[in-house]
Formats: sequence, C-alpha cells, structure tokens
Amino acid sequence: MSKRAPPDLRVLLGQEVKLDEVVYPSRFQYDNIIINILEITEVPVPNGKEFFVVVQISDGKHTTRPFTIPCKNTHDFVQKLRIECMKFRFTKRVIPPAHFDKIIR
Repeated sequence: MSKRAPPDLRVLLGQEVKLDEVVYPSRFQYDNIIINILEITEVPVPNGKEFFVVVQISDGKHTTRPFTIPCKNTHDFVQKLRIECMKFRFTKRVIPPAHFDKIIR
C-alpha cells in the first residue's frame, strides 16, 4: 500500500473553503511541511464569529506540539499559518538538532 501525499494547502485556498466547512482532523502540505488540523472551534463574538484552530506542524522527522491559532476566517488563518511555518523552518535552521528536539517536544 503506497502512502499518498496530503493535498497542498493552495488547493484548499483555490476552492475557497470556509473554516466551518473543513472536516477535521485533516492533513495538508505546504512547502514540504505537513500541517495537521486537529480541531476547529467556532467562537461567537459580538461582531460575528471567530475560530480557534488547533494545528500541528511536521517536516516528517520533527513534529510540534499542538497549538492554537485564533483567526477570523480562512484567509486570516492561512496568513498566520504561513508565519508559523516560517518560524518552524527558521528555528530548525538556527538551533542545533539536539536542542531543537527538546524544544518542540
């Protein structure tokens, strides 16, 4: 049985999927980083609604702890997720591998 690559996050954006339509847990790929969407919670606020999205980022070798991204819509979520992916890559390059394993676990 062959492993299938997760769909690219850009496909999700191209289809203009709303956060409340995403079935979770889901797995997506963005620039060779695997993004696991573990949970999406809708939070009512006076001006409408917001979301808390619990995600995990992995490069296949290292996986972060689950963390929450607060956002207003899919566009806002993707912007914040891209920043988190950049932070993950930057941290991985700057910190020695032995210390990096301790930080993300």
